[in-house]
Amino acid sequence: LRKDNNPKKVTSPVIADLGQVNSADPKFMAEVVSEIMKKYPAKHVALIISDHGGSWAGAVEDEYPKEKFMSLDEIKTALKMIKEKTGRKIDLLGWDACIMASGEVAYALRPYAKIMVASEDYEGGDGWPYPNIFAQGAVRMLQEAMNRRLSVTPEEFASMIVKGAASSPEQIKTLSAIDLTKMNGFAKKLDAFAKAILKANDDDLNQVRKLFRNSEHISSWGIKEYIDIFDFARRVAESKDIKDANLRKAAKDLFDYRKEVILYNFRNEKYHPNAYGLHLEGRDYKVTKETYKNLDLSKDTSWDEAVLKVGYTKKELPAEAKEKLGGGESTS
Repeated sequence: LRKDNNPKKVTSPVIADLGQVNSADPKFMAEVVSEIMKKYPAKHVALIISDHGGSWAGAVEDEYPKEKFMSLDEIKTALKMIKEKTGRKIDLLGWDACIMASGEVAYALRPYAKIMVASEDYEGGDGWPYPNIFAQGAVRMLQEAMNRRLSVTPEEFASMIVKGAASSPEQIKTLSAIDLTKMNGFAKKLDAFAKAILKANDDDLNQVRKLFRNSEHISSWGIKEYIDIFDFARRVAESKDIKDANLRKAAKDLFDYRKEVILYNFRNEKYHPNAYGLHLEGRDYKVTKETYKNLDLSKDTSWDEAVLKVGYTKKELPAEAKEKLGGGESTS
């Protein structure tokens, strides 16, 4: 983009006319992003993807030349190809898309990006409030830093985005900046917590189920889909009704680790007073599917097994939700 004196017309030169493309093709994404990174080198690179999101099921939909939705594996493939073509990770990966602040997504993409900014909840149709994110104060700070040859870090840019979202709390109800370099540690804490759940006796397990259902969750059509994992861990850790000290300790260790994983977090208190910035799958009827079992986080932890013990079951869904799910499939 080049500065000019006409605020009502974009006069920057057209670099390329790509014609009809499928933006949900991982090869296309990798080629275009890699080419831009090489042509316009920068100390830090942010890649913001704006489209539909479906948590661990994937994101990015394109209807032409044929309808396609990128799976999480395809997103991984695209980012892997970018890393191979450019020799570097993306410094900040932003998801201007629904429900992408997912532990499953963050863990899968950790080799290819350093920071991920995303929402736990569904976004409004207008997406991120870009005028607020790139408001005068933020632009001035960037300009001053460049004039003084100072580097604005990816962490500082992530902070700008989260603060900008906080100015539109009805549009973006949650937004968090997640440190992907800490996701290996997160997986270890989660695995210990999940295994403690699997070892719990019946009385403690019943208490854990109750706490699960009272924890912060993301829902649509009356379906409680995703659980804020840190809020769930907090409730288990603080429970006086759970007798298993090892289970409570594993929960506390996971809750405390949020300070390592979540760099910045915004939540609209009216909708999500206990959203700490990262959700996981919360439906046991869905995680039995092979697609979920084959996710990186499922392979490396016991969460997929633990949620079968405590997660929301299809029997708990309202009749309208069951009908819309059409036998258990999510259409989010």
